[in-house]
Amino acid sequence: MKQIIDQSRAGLVVVDDTYDPSIPDDCREAASCLTATEVMANGSASAALPADQPHGAPALIQYSSGSTRAPRGVALSDAAVISNIRGIGAVLEPTSTDVVVSWLPVSHDMGLIASLLFSFYWGLPLVFLSPLTFVVKPVARIASARAPHVSAALSAM
Repeated sequence: MKQIIDQSRAGLVVVDDTYDPSIPDDCREAASCLTATEVMANGSASAALPADQPHGAPALIQYSSGSTRAPRGVALSDAAVISNIRGIGAVLEPTSTDVVVSWLPVSHDMGLIASLLFSFYWGLPLVFLSPLTFVVKPVARIASARAPHVSAALSAM
């Protein structure tokens, strides 16, 4: 984690504190670091963000898993991320009664952008399922999360 933070020169890192309890401590030594739980409790990470960022500047750097080679970062601009989130919204037409359900980890681009950031942008509740739990009974797991449009959620994924 520290190597990625150093390489990216990150000013803020948001980590999943349930993944590895040691990550937040390592992260806090290298950059401003919040756990996903802290972001949700505070309602925002904006206080830890740099104030003056030009439009189009990198909003985040998403790293590959490193399963086939060393992890590689891809800078995503704020405009690209928002455009993607709005595009998904244009297709799904979310309403205030919708619930986002995902089995993808936030380390995956679809888990991060199409689930976590999408739910933040549209102000929707988010339910994360473990991939194993989802694979066993996908429709039942989504229905148990109280997603009102189960068939739409499955077809959109």
